[in-house]
Amino acid sequence: MIPFPVSVVPFGPGSQDEGDAVLDYLPMPQGMSTYVAPSLPERADARSLDAVRGVLREVLCLLAAYEPGTPPELVDLTTCDAAALRILNDVLGEGEVSARIDDVQRGSVLIQETVFTGLWRVVEPGGASAADRLEIGAAPALLGQPAQGTRPMAPLPELLPLGVMNAPAILSEVRDHVARWRAGDAPHVVNLTLLPLSPGDEQLIDAVLGEGAVQVLARGYGDCRVGSTAIANCWRVAYFNSQDTLIVNTIEITDLPEVVRAAQEDLGDSRERLAQLIEWVGEA
Repeated sequence: MIPFPVSVVPFGPGSQDEGDAVLDYLPMPQGMSTYVAPSLPERADARSLDAVRGVLREVLCLLAAYEPGTPPELVDLTTCDAAALRILNDVLGEGEVSARIDDVQRGSVLIQETVFTGLWRVVEPGGASAADRLEIGAAPALLGQPAQGTRPMAPLPELLPLGVMNAPAILSEVRDHVARWRAGDAPHVVNLTLLPLSPGDEQLIDAVLGEGAVQVLARGYGDCRVGSTAIANCWRVAYFNSQDTLIVNTIEITDLPEVVRAAQEDLGDSRERLAQLIEWVGEA
């Protein structure tokens, strides 16, 4: 047999010495929040169950009639007794979105989406002005209102801090769009993740925009943290993966970032599940 003049080199997966050149993939997400059927307290009297069923029926009627883009509808819970509230807390549960508004006049307003998307629990502590209600809509009314104490954007300092490179251009873009934005306009998004930012840039952006009264956490495969700034209709939105690593960092000029709002199709799904819940509570 005539020898083959070229040496045969093995090929295919595992045939070569990889050395240090091994791909290290990020681990895939392992889970996320999903709807779980609620449970009733072991001891629930018929009167409390009737009261809860009445509240849920009112919510269902408002949810069925809700039109996208309209203000949320309200259901007052201050007339419910402690037993009925305990059952409501159990059957409504906690959804993916939580929010806190630190208001000088109201105090800290606490907002929690229930397991029914588009149905929000809003609690305002504060003595005689205390409030406890359900709001039906894409987002609670208080989240869409300009934060208390908002101010115009301050001009940049004449002498920029050492190391500042791109912050002046970014802040100029934000200033321009904040001045021109009107209710109903599409959001304007500045994606900071795609821009080279020095520590000095980040510090200057933080100092000029400041912090507002609204903080929102939306959970899923990862977290999305939304915060209002001291500038009206200007928000900071940061997305983190399941390992809590920042993957997208943006500034949004809008009345409320879309990630906080409930989608119309989710509202329809909530109507169906809420109707099933009312039937289930009646059987209990």
